[in-house]
Amino acid sequence: MSRINLKPQILYFLRFRRFDAFSFILLVAVTFVATIIVWLTIYNSKVADSKESGTNGISGLRTFDFCTLRAQTDQNIRCLWPPKSPEELISPDTRRYDLTLRPRVLEDEESLKLGERYYWWANILYNGTPILGSWLKRLVVMDRLTRMSQPFDNYYLYPQIMDVEEAVHSVRQGMAVKQAPINDPYLEVFHKPKNVCFRTNENDTQELVVLIKSCAGCFLDRKHVRETYMQKYLWGDFRIQFAFVTGLPAEKSKEPILIENVLENNRQGWPNGNLDATSLKALLFEEAVLFDDIVVGNFLDTYFNLTLKQMFTFRWVSVFCKYQSPVYLFIDNDYSIVPANLIKLVRSIPNTFKPRMNAGIRGPDRIVRRPKLKDGVERGGVSEDEIPWNIYPEYSSGACYFIGADLLIDVTVATAFTKRFRFEDAYLSFVWTKLKQRVYAFKALRHYIGPNQDISDLAIGPQVAVDKQMNWKSGFLNLTVTSKAKV
Repeated sequence: MSRINLKPQILYFLRFRRFDAFSFILLVAVTFVATIIVWLTIYNSKVADSKESGTNGISGLRTFDFCTLRAQTDQNIRCLWPPKSPEELISPDTRRYDLTLRPRVLEDEESLKLGERYYWWANILYNGTPILGSWLKRLVVMDRLTRMSQPFDNYYLYPQIMDVEEAVHSVRQGMAVKQAPINDPYLEVFHKPKNVCFRTNENDTQELVVLIKSCAGCFLDRKHVRETYMQKYLWGDFRIQFAFVTGLPAEKSKEPILIENVLENNRQGWPNGNLDATSLKALLFEEAVLFDDIVVGNFLDTYFNLTLKQMFTFRWVSVFCKYQSPVYLFIDNDYSIVPANLIKLVRSIPNTFKPRMNAGIRGPDRIVRRPKLKDGVERGGVSEDEIPWNIYPEYSSGACYFIGADLLIDVTVATAFTKRFRFEDAYLSFVWTKLKQRVYAFKALRHYIGPNQDISDLAIGPQVAVDKQMNWKSGFLNLTVTSKAKV
């Protein structure tokens, strides 16, 4: 890209013109316009992958972008994330909220070459047989085999290789980051509720905000949730709000998808019944307007976009909810809540702990499932080239988990600097590692309810199991368990 050289124009003003007030203003204007052109050219070159989220590219400059632009020349300007007002993120092109981070970047050579230096050093120390596979696999294996302590977990090598904690601090404080984010897709709010998280700059107006992860075509699931644990009379004086989160309906497809040289079964467009995506979209927005409890993003709502949905949810909460609640609950729409026990659980947690809270259902066995060879093609699972570890770092199951308000902003920013991985709960394990965050388990949140099991403290569990034991009119559990359910 050719540089715009302003030196001749400046010299012209200084040497051949009377440098009056008008000349000075004109010079400043020319410089400002040229800076905008350069900034847009550089930025557009770094967001070419924005189409991946199902859009046609980035929107125009938001108020927040103008702030970061001014900060390029004035180091005293700070463009904090999340911005003070959501209105700073409105796209002038679509008039919708554009949740893309777009932080100010001041590239640092030491930071950019960190991965190369890790590889160079590991390659010098390693004297075993050649390791085949991706660059990441070779780096991880060589680094592990040359460590004094065995076994050694080097999850910090998962891209983006940089000091993510430092980047999070910089973005939150409105300072420049040393590397452009690897995972900052264009995420736009197509619809948001008017009465959920609308007190943007007020703290602790709610005791809990619940984000229900729902598929675009899950109309009956949302209806069931509204008729059960979302009923206001079940919550007494407990201040709580609910919102469903989904994307746009996708057309049905059974064509397998090739991901990192592995064929994955496609689950796109289910459950959609016999309706096409256009009809479903119309019904979805009709429902969103009618009940005023659905947040809709611009991405296609598919199984392999679950991580994108998670990122969108985090950003929406960070921008619109901020500190309105000290803690947030994220739950799948096929799990259910026992209101009385959840109230007891949330109120038992010390207020000083809530803002940095990170807890949920104990995750699965954390084993990385490898592809199986069928008809000469690797199918299902995750290749070693993509994830060169046999065990994921610790994480909570995606079925339900709590994140404190302050930690939520950290993880929202950190995802932009962590390569996207399609399994959203396992993906978070790498993010938590980069943030050096521990994950805790609540015994009151369960994947499984067995015969004759004590459920007196059950707060969240599989919807089928909870429905069998719950009297939704009284709000009390039947404490004699005769059934079992597992999801």
